[in-house]
Parts: sequence; structure tokens; C-alpha cells
Amino acid sequence: MNPFPDLILTRDDRAELVEIGNSLVITKFKEYQEYLGNQKAVDMSRWKTCMKIGNTTTFLDRNKSNQGSKMPASLMVGPLPGTLNDNMFGLVNPTLESMRIKSSYLKDFSAAAMLATIVEPTDEEPFRSVVIKWMEIDIPMASIGIVHNRDYVYMESTGILRLDNGERVGYHLIHSMKKLAWMLEQRHAEAREHGIPAYKSACVACSKEVKDRKVDAFGRPNTTHMDTEEVARMIFVHKRHVMSNVFSSTDRTPVRLNMAGGSRFTVNPFPDLVLTPEDREQLVEIGNSLVLAKFKEYQDHLNNQKYVDMARWKTFMRIGNTTTYLERKKSNPNSKLPASLMVGPLPGTLNDNMFGLVNPTLESMRIKSSYLEDFSAAAVLATIVEPTEEEPFCAVVVKWMEIDIPMSSIGIVRNRDYVYMESTGILRLENGERVGYHLLHSVSFPQTHELPNRIRGNMSFCGMFHQEGLDKTDCRGTGIMDPRGDLIRGMAIMGMVNATMAGLKYSYCGQMKKLAWLLEQKHAEARESGTPAYKPACVTCSKEVKDRKLGEFGRPNSTCKLCFGAVCPSCKIPKKLNFVAPDLEMVQRKVSFCARCLLEATNMDTEEAARVQFVHKKHVTSTIYGSAGRHSNETIHSDSTVST
Repeated sequence: MNPFPDLILTRDDRAELVEIGNSLVITKFKEYQEYLGNQKAVDMSRWKTCMKIGNTTTFLDRNKSNQGSKMPASLMVGPLPGTLNDNMFGLVNPTLESMRIKSSYLKDFSAAAMLATIVEPTDEEPFRSVVIKWMEIDIPMASIGIVHNRDYVYMESTGILRLDNGERVGYHLIHSMKKLAWMLEQRHAEAREHGIPAYKSACVACSKEVKDRKVDAFGRPNTTHMDTEEVARMIFVHKRHVMSNVFSSTDRTPVRLNMAGGSRFTVNPFPDLVLTPEDREQLVEIGNSLVLAKFKEYQDHLNNQKYVDMARWKTFMRIGNTTTYLERKKSNPNSKLPASLMVGPLPGTLNDNMFGLVNPTLESMRIKSSYLEDFSAAAVLATIVEPTEEEPFCAVVVKWMEIDIPMSSIGIVRNRDYVYMESTGILRLENGERVGYHLLHSVSFPQTHELPNRIRGNMSFCGMFHQEGLDKTDCRGTGIMDPRGDLIRGMAIMGMVNATMAGLKYSYCGQMKKLAWLLEQKHAEARESGTPAYKPACVTCSKEVKDRKLGEFGRPNSTCKLCFGAVCPSCKIPKKLNFVAPDLEMVQRKVSFCARCLLEATNMDTEEAARVQFVHKKHVTSTIYGSAGRHSNETIHSDSTVST
């Protein structure tokens, strides 16, 4: 954390600091040009050898050369491994997070802070920066009081100059492994979005058979020849931070829950679903037609004071004030299975419910299922309409899902799977009030053939959601599910009812996703600028907090993970949040908050969180819940097998 008050620099201060830095750099650049012109000769009458590593030598200034100095100057000359860009990418660290990453490799300081940023990297000059920093260096025996640690306030300037022949020269002025991690983050982001390739038991380098099926990485990418400047732009200019969740957490011993499905998601079970523009237009038209029909029914339902015709419907299940009805046999004697109707209030706002149910991508499907437990395997087959800034809840996607049936593992029945179109969005009543919709409707394509050991079912569900109070959303959902085959009628009906009643968890899912998103924002700010000074008093009741076990950012574990303030055991509010872990498992962690931050999170703009996740596709990562598994309660779900 920053040990000083905010450092306010005027425009003149900044200009003067840049000028000082430039002056020092140009002087040293001139010395370097002369050094090259002199065939890299070192004047041994001035310098004496101190240390040599390989062909690189460090010299110290002989006392007679600078008799007024208590400490000799140093000179290092010789080759460094790697390209200029790789070396510049390794040394440039204009943010707090990049400082911490650099120090983790170089071990060059024990504490540090960013005091002011004067010049930031740009797309044209990704290695150019001027920053004011503070750092502390541990001195041996400082802990027992023999000596004191040293600290420094300094300006750091980096960039690229050019020789007369046009060749580039990097500079690094301090005055008073990074690249591979970035590439891993990119690969894991793609895997979260699109799934991983089918596993082949042949070494990608020599084709030898590999018998170990525990896959911990995605092949062996060649990082040596990738564009280091592009990586620098992503991290330094666009502030795309590398998260530790791309690495295997070998120091963790989590408990695995025996949920349905495999331990990680697999590939799409079908050939690529290629849709023509006409196919896409027709699917959108079908979806709109079904949604508008149900929207009209909902308007009639409101106009009729939400009356339910008990001559047609009979009560099947009630949870709180929300009821599911089944259609009476006499109302539709030709149907093998009754239609269902769910009416009543759902907890939460309309936006929270929509944020909980909308899941247009692979990762959002998995997160939703981890809270709702509504399928055991799934895939995104085609995206037809994506969310936009203006309509973050609007999506049309073709999906496949599988639902585990009890006793399917012993062969008495077979699992059911469904290929369907999912459509979500917002409509408006005549008075302008918003109504959310969620449509699931079975579709079929030549590529989506029936799969072995499963029976392909059909379904059609549509829910309408209308906010009627500060924390209450009215819902009316109708649907029918035909699992086909030999499934016992009672099991089929329960499956259908459970699917409709899952709506009661939409708001909870939305709130947890929103909390995770807000944590991502707060921790990104903390990585960039540090955290507030720690005070050992509970932010809720002011009671002293004595926790000495350090967690993330070097702070005690008994803190709110949003405001980083101390919370006592009585005031600490734990929440269980789910996310996709480094090895693509679903992981659940217990995260602590204070009451004020939870209230702020509840009232924050849900649509903005939806835009970030659904439009800009910025995923929530495991690092926001604590930097080490041993500091948090973590459970790995052997979750749904999901793919795209």
C-alpha cells in the first residue's frame, strides 16, 4: 500500500520531471554511442573488475577516479540473453501490478508503491513510460535491529531511442517471464469461450503416444517468436492484466463434489453448425413469433388480475407465493404430457433476474448451471444474435444440453438431450414498463444427429418477467417438455416442473455474478493503485480485529474483499461464489464482505455488469477471491460437461 499522502503534481512539475529524465537519458545515450565507437573498450585505469557472469562484467570505479564519493560508481557491460523487445518487456513496469510481477522474478525490492504516473505507454511507443515510485529494500539483520531497511523515492523512465544507422536502443533510467504468462492468459480465455480441442494421445512434438490423460496445459506454444511489442501494448496500454488463474494450483487440496458430468468440459459433440443468413433470419423470426404470442398472453394475464383458470389448471407445486400448475387431462386429452404454468413473484429486480438467466457464451452457461444445477452437459452450437451496449440482455443462441436421469448409470433409463434455440431480451408494455423474456424452443438440423446412449427430447418454454417492486419481479412461464422414449411419466413431469421452478434462483445467480464482477473491478484497481491503509477496527461495528494471518495484498484475512476494510467475525457476511478455475473446473469459494459493500453491490447497475460480461466478454477470474487457495475455502465442482 502507498505509505504517503496522494502525490499531486502540477503540469509544470510533470514537464520538469520529463525534462530532467530526458536530459539524463540523452547524456547516457551519448556515452553509449562513444562506447560503441571505441569498440566497447573499458578504461581499466578508471574501472576495476568486481564480478563476471558469463561474458557480462560489472566494474567498480577506482577510488582515485572519484575521490569525493563515499561509494564507487558501477559499470556493467556485455551481452544479455534475449531480444531487445524481450528485455524491454521484462524491465518496463509502469503499474503496481507490473512492478509486483517483475519483482517476483528479479527479487529486487521488498515493498513498493506507485506515487504518480507522468507518461504512459501508447500503441506507438509501448515501452515508453515515466513514473514516480517508492520502494523498500530489506537489509540482512534489519529484523533484529542491527541495521535499518533502505527505501527510495525515484523517477523511473523507459523507452526507445535510435542510433544514426536507425537501429533501436532501449533505455531504463532510475533516478533519486511475463510474456509467457500473457500468452497463457490469452489461450485460457479462448478455452473458456470456445472449449478445448479434442484430446489426442500423441505428443504434439514427436508424435509418441502419451498415456497420461491428465491435461494441465494446451500444448507447447512457441513464445520466442511472438510479437513482444503487441503483448506490451495489451498489458501496458490497454491494461489487460495477466491473472494467476491461468496456472495450475498445485498447492491446493480442494474437496471435490460428486456432481453429475465429467470433471471438465469437452468438445462440441456435433460437426460445426453452419447457418446461412436465411437460416439465421428464419430462426430469429420463429423466436420472435413465439415470444410475441407469449407476451400477448402475459398482457391478458395482467389485464385479468393474474387470474388462473382452475378448470384448466391444477396445482402441482408451491414454493412461497410462486406456484406451478399442470394442465388437466380433459383440457388437452390428446397430449401424452401436460403443459405447465408457473405464476408468482420471483425475488430480486428484473435486471438481476435477467442477468442471472442470460447465458450466451460457454462460460456464462457454466456459471449459471453451477448455481441453478439445471443441466449436466451442454454446448453452444451457434450464436445468431449477440448482446449489445444498447440491449445487453438480448441474445439468440442455438444450444445443446443433456440432463442426467436417475438410474441412467445402471442402464434402467437413458439420459435425455435437447437441441434448442434460446432467446432472451426486453419488451415493453403499453405504459412503457419493461418485461423480460426467456424462450427455450427445440430445433433440429442435419448436423445435430442423435447421440449414442441418449434419447433426443423436445421442449418449448417461455417465461415473462416484470418488476413490480423494489425487490420483486412478477413471473409467468408456460412450457411443455416431451422426453420421449421409456421415461416414467412421473419423472418426466418432475423434470419439467424443476426446469420451470429454477427461475426462483435467477436473481440469486444474477446477484452472485454481479458480486464477482464488482470484485474484479475493485481488485483490478487495487493491483493498479494499491489498497487503503489497513486499520484493525471492524468497518461495521468498530470492534478491534486481531487476525494476524495475511491474505491477498498482504492484508489480514478478516477483511471485506470489496473495500479491504477489517470485519470482525460477528459482522462478516460470507457468500459462496462460483467461477471457472485454471484447469477449467467449476470452483466455489467462500468470500467475506461487510454489510455496506453488500448493500452497494445489490444496488449497483446490473446492466453495466451485463455489458462488460456479455458484450465486451470480460470474464471473471479466480484471483479476485484471494491469491492462494490455502487462504480461502475452496470447493471444486466436478461440474457439467460443457462445450462449444
